[in-house]
Amino acid sequence: MKGEWKNIWEKPHPVQPSKIQTSISLSSAV
Repeated sequence: MKGEWKNIWEKPHPVQPSKIQTSISLSSAV
């Protein structure tokens, strides 16, 4: 799970803030 949301940051393409927010929420929950 951590690797997935971490991949979003490393990806060069622009990511929607909501997507990042969800990733952070999941990371914090874990």
